[in-house]
This record gives sequence, structure tokens and C-alpha cells, in this order.
Amino acid sequence: MKLQLLHLEQNILQKECDFFSIGTNDLTQYTLAVDRGNEKLLIYMIHITQQYYKLLKMLIDGAHEGGIKISMCGEFAGDENAVAIFIWYGTRFFFYVRNFNTKS
Repeated sequence: MKLQLLHLEQNILQKECDFFSIGTNDLTQYTLAVDRGNEKLLIYMIHITQQYYKLLKMLIDGAHEGGIKISMCGEFAGDENAVAIFIWYGTRFFFYVRNFNTKS
């Protein structure tokens, strides 16, 4: 579920999908209209709004209503605070690969 419009059409997708996976990196970037690759704009990524969490909660609730398993991938899935919130929301599967690349 990478695009916000898909969230609004999830009742249609529930009939066609076995599971939903929330890709938080792109979803956050698209929703907040912030380029994650631009270090000057990272400050805006920190200020994730209550409405953004509401959008994700709506998707999670919709998946549960449709009997669809839901997972989360991306940087949120590696954030202990975010994972705690999404477990409370009902998400049970998280996928995160830590970036071990370092600049020399």
C-alpha cells in the first residue's frame, strides 16, 4: 500500500488481496511531500502528524475488517516506538533491514 489513494480503495482491494503490506518509507514521503534523500528536508520527516497515524490506523482497521493480514516494512518497522504503536493498532508482522553502509 504505497499510495494514499489505495488506502481509500482498500474495500475493493480486500476482495482481491491475501494481505496488505504498508511500505512506510514511500508512504511517508508521498504523504508529507518530503524527499527523504534531501538532508535539508529531514526535519520535516521527524514531525509525523497525528493525521498520518490516523491514515495508517484506518488502513490497519480496514484490513482487519476484511480479514486481511497486514504487515509493515520500512524505517517505521525498525523504530521501537513506532512498532509499539502499530502493535497496539493490531499490526503483527514487521520487516526491517538495517542499513549497515557507512561512509569512510
